[in-house]
Amino acid sequence: NMQRSYMVHTAVALLALHHGEITSMHAALSDARMDVMGALSAASMESYDQAYPMLLKLHSLHEIEESVALHTCSSVTEQLRHVKTTCRWEQRVRTTRPVVREQEPMLAIRRAVYSMHPSNAHFQELESQDWIHLATISSGDGDYNMAARCITHAKLLNDPRATIEQAKLYKQRNELHRAFMILEEESGNIRRLSSGRQTRGDGGGGGNGESLEDASLRIDAAERILLKADWTLEGGLSASGDLVVDYNSA
Repeated sequence: NMQRSYMVHTAVALLALHHGEITSMHAALSDARMDVMGALSAASMESYDQAYPMLLKLHSLHEIEESVALHTCSSVTEQLRHVKTTCRWEQRVRTTRPVVREQEPMLAIRRAVYSMHPSNAHFQELESQDWIHLATISSGDGDYNMAARCITHAKLLNDPRATIEQAKLYKQRNELHRAFMILEEESGNIRRLSSGRQTRGDGGGGGNGESLEDASLRIDAAERILLKADWTLEGGLSASGDLVVDYNSA
């Protein structure tokens, strides 16, 4: 059927891109577009909702074409600039309807492209950002299992935001005690790490002797403390004096 043929031709195009066989890639993309256009013609006669997923498929095929330039970039910074400024991939996601089943196939193709450049740490950050994005819209739709899987992928990429998203997910599932445990544990780890560095005198990136990494750790810890305080206040679970201590600590 159309979907299977499209997936096969897209996979062939990605494989050709990986091996630098650009002519073969364009041929496969052309076949994939023909698959989509046939279905798009029929879907457009019914409704926009039927046609919209086909338009996203065409977007994805175009992004594969845009990825060719990544192989000729002179640095990882130039690769990042190409994706964010020239191609504007992030902007495209923001203007796409926030539905997991529609966005995930497009982001899966991006992950395949990122994997072709393993030395670029920026792409790992973008991939993790995409997982966090999928987790957010999944939990918003009530698909907590999908959200948990996305958060797990982000944690495997060492994204510090993943634990915060995990805590938010537990709160949405009315498992506030588990959310508090995660925030408390991670905040404690961050504070101990940052304090240990200052004791050793490892900081030195700023005028106050604190490195940018330590500053980032403190901001992250503060965000966790504030979340815990806000949720505690929302649930009426603590005395006002304890909350003041938390807010001052943050």
